[in-house]
Amino acid sequence: MNFLMSSFKNKKKQKLEINGEEPKNIILHLKKENHNLKLLLALSLLTTTFLGYGLVENSKANGIQTFLVERIGKEYVVAGDIEKLASQKKMIPEEQIISTLFSFIEKTKLLTSDIKLYEKNLEKAKYLMTENTKNKSNLYLMSDDYKEFVKKQYRVEPVFLTGVKLDSENSYQLRWKLRISDKDGNVKFEKIYMGIFTIKFITEMKSPLEVVNNPLGIKIIDFVQTEEFEHKK
Repeated sequence: MNFLMSSFKNKKKQKLEINGEEPKNIILHLKKENHNLKLLLALSLLTTTFLGYGLVENSKANGIQTFLVERIGKEYVVAGDIEKLASQKKMIPEEQIISTLFSFIEKTKLLTSDIKLYEKNLEKAKYLMTENTKNKSNLYLMSDDYKEFVKKQYRVEPVFLTGVKLDSENSYQLRWKLRISDKDGNVKFEKIYMGIFTIKFITEMKSPLEVVNNPLGIKIIDFVQTEEFEHKK
């Protein structure tokens, strides 16, 4: 994505206004819920990640089997062995996973006149990507003519269409639209894309920043996008 940076230089900054005529979709409904969930998960993960990691390492080092005990009302229930619980896959609603995947699309494809916003979005997106994903994202930006969009001072707005879980443990299919407008806000054309995303869940957070920017622990290890349709205005 660094190939876009030089094209941004010396461009006159303009404020982009997007009218709210797009129908509400699943992503809009999930925005508030996802924001609240992120705050709760960020706080809980900061605590449980470091505490859980310490308990697991202590158990391994001393050969002691450690159990997690949960209090329910006035009773105490043994939840299970700490090592086994730490290795279990997170149970995250599919809607939240789809929301996170579209958030990745927004962060890597939203193009405005504000270079600082673009750089900030890319910085956040890196917590969802592997090296393979970064390289592919760069290639798709080039094939989608983003360099030309920057040269012409075009704006690119990703719009969510659909998202479903495929008949596979960790694969999802998303469809989205890119609305391309000139600097005056006139829509030039729209493109519809379909993407297949393969994810994994990371078991350990490397830093508090990773917890804040990726509270669900989702890593996109691979994705493929294809253009389905282009409509010129």
